Amino acid sequence: MKKICVFFACVFFLGFFSCNKKVSMENVAGRWESVRTIKTELLSYPDDKDSVFGYFFMDQTVVYDFGLDGRFTKTLVQKFKKCEFLENCALDEDARGNLEKSIAASDSDYTVSGIYTLSSKKIHFEPETYSFAGETKPFSTAEKNAPFLLSHFGDSKYEVQGEGLMLSDELGNFVEFNLVKKIGANDMVRDTDAGGSSKSFGLINESGMDIVSRFDVPEGFVRNQYSDGSFAEYLRHFPLKDFGSPVLLYDGRKKSGSVHVSVFDMPILNQDLIQCADAVIKIRAEYLYASGLYDQIQFHLTNGLLVPFSKYAEGFRLVPSGNDVEWEDGYKKGCEREVFDSYLKTVYTYAGTLSLSRESKKAELTDIEPGNFFIQGGSPGHVVLVLDVAEESSTGKKIMLLGQSYMPSQDFHILKSFEKISPWYYVEDSELVTPEWRFPKGSLMKF
Repeated sequence: MKKICVFFACVFFLGFFSCNKKVSMENVAGRWESVRTIKTELLSYPDDKDSVFGYFFMDQTVVYDFGLDGRFTKTLVQKFKKCEFLENCALDEDARGNLEKSIAASDSDYTVSGIYTLSSKKIHFEPETYSFAGETKPFSTAEKNAPFLLSHFGDSKYEVQGEGLMLSDELGNFVEFNLVKKIGANDMVRDTDAGGSSKSFGLINESGMDIVSRFDVPEGFVRNQYSDGSFAEYLRHFPLKDFGSPVLLYDGRKKSGSVHVSVFDMPILNQDLIQCADAVIKIRAEYLYASGLYDQIQFHLTNGLLVPFSKYAEGFRLVPSGNDVEWEDGYKKGCEREVFDSYLKTVYTYAGTLSLSRESKKAELTDIEPGNFFIQGGSPGHVVLVLDVAEESSTGKKIMLLGQSYMPSQDFHILKSFEKISPWYYVEDSELVTPEWRFPKGSLMKF
């Protein structure tokens, strides 16, 4: 009997050890991304599952970085997409609109950093810090300030399937993550200190008031050189708001979430007119106007009509005519600011990503420079502007800074990236993933 007990004790011990032993982190080391839409019930009474009157949908992007050093970061971005109301919904249009606004106000963008350990079936997370709206706090304060984060960091079951990672979410359901890039022994995952700055790279000088003075390049990289008076130099030295400034919408509200590291000091209208393509057009037009290159200021409208600023300077204006527009004479002439602003407002109203993509020229990644842009024309479409470019001396590998406006009309801002060298992006011949858009390979264009 004694021998039998010892035998079973040994079997139990070996079984326990084999089920819980750590495995090589190479199995998961890398950047993994999941993009999906979450559907949630709208209930009249929270405890009554039969009181459903509709559903709301959130677009969710989750990015994990797992390093071979045992550190991880998780970026969780959620943006309101739409509501769908059932026929029995008693809410009127105003109440439905207010509900949608309140849900949209819950848009979020969090980054959590910490330590992870790996067994054969589970990933154990030990979060240390979380970042939101440019501020980093100890994870111990999440219970008070962001309690929903707690449910995202229990032990997670996982399975590696080729270049896919199946990882259980906060509800215990498996979610498929796609491999964005492998992380090697010399790579470090994104990490933040209590001030929100990179531990690995001190790339941000908060006192700097333009791109060159605020954003250093990573070690081994140097900024590409461009001629004085060029569009590239104009962008590099465009004034920035104080570090930490929020992105404001056209009506003065703060943009929800935190996808930016800095904001251009460029006024926008108090109307929902200057969205993504309009902001790129405005910056290009402002450069040409400041340089006295009035004859080069011309843009196509979505209907294909070419609208040169010189026409406005001659006293013509575009006015609505049925479902179209037509030229009308007799207005103020000259190139002064009032005339220029009138011209820009017309372009904002009738141009967009579709017209900008049609009138642009294909650009090569090997020749990328500030002033180029990644664009996907359509409705909706999007565009991000290349603001700076640097190159690694030893390899020729290039990196870039990107900026955007978005919907609704809002301040033009410099984007964070998912790279360890954020806000810099690697220039790669592949799909470009930004916090709010994915651009297909081959989307780089130029004026």
